[in-house]
Amino acid sequence: MVLANRIKHYVRSLNVKTGTNKADAALIADFGLERSMPAWQQTSLTYRELWDLCRELSSIKKVTGFETPLGIWFMVSL
Repeated sequence: MVLANRIKHYVRSLNVKTGTNKADAALIADFGLERSMPAWQQTSLTYRELWDLCRELSSIKKVTGFETPLGIWFMVSL
């Protein structure tokens, strides 16, 4: 996997102005052929759990809309 900004800078270095899907796909393919990419590795279980907790916290914030003075969110039962 490659971050989008790396491809963006690559395209900028080629001074390409065309922005169609077909042209973009060709540029991404050229980027992949030109450079050696590291093999994709699955994220560790710790990062996955952290990501899940952050998502859960975000959904709680949306549902409750309630925040304590310390900035800690709690589920409000109605």
